[in-house]
Amino acid sequence: MKRKNNERGVLAVEASIVLFFLIFFMLFIWNFAGVFSAQNAVSHASMQATQTIAVDNLSKSLADSKNSTTVQMVGEVTEFINPILKFLGFDMIDEFKTFDKNAARNQVYEDLFYYFIGGENGEEAAKQMGIDTKTIKFEIDENVLSAGTLRVKITYDVKLKFGVFGLDKMTFVKYASCKLFGMD
Repeated sequence: MKRKNNERGVLAVEASIVLFFLIFFMLFIWNFAGVFSAQNAVSHASMQATQTIAVDNLSKSLADSKNSTTVQMVGEVTEFINPILKFLGFDMIDEFKTFDKNAARNQVYEDLFYYFIGGENGEEAAKQMGIDTKTIKFEIDENVLSAGTLRVKITYDVKLKFGVFGLDKMTFVKYASCKLFGMD
């Protein structure tokens, strides 16, 4: 009888140890399945946005962007008015002197990227996947762009559902490139 009680106690200890590792392993897989899903979505959206801009005329994309149209109009107006004001002895405000093409390109890319992640509510869809939209950065390589290829570097953080050993987010870098349409 005493031997049976000892075996039951050992069985309970073994079961609790195995159950702990089983639950830990399941949470680990669930965590990284979410990370994999976010990486897949970013990969797809970045490539689609790059191809769209490469095939579409970049200036048309600039005109369609939600924030760059106003900036482009201000840039065109200041180019026309600036020589007249200089002739009269006035100088334009520094931030309106030039049209910032890099910021406009990045805004176009960001708009398309979020559209391909989740349509009109792309930022919300990205947040639901765990992508930290506050820290995401889009960088278009100007050197490669002048050579006829659009290459974009995307740096983003993915928040983990369950922190593991003090790790609550992971930082990733994604590159997407495409030959510009009509460029040799």
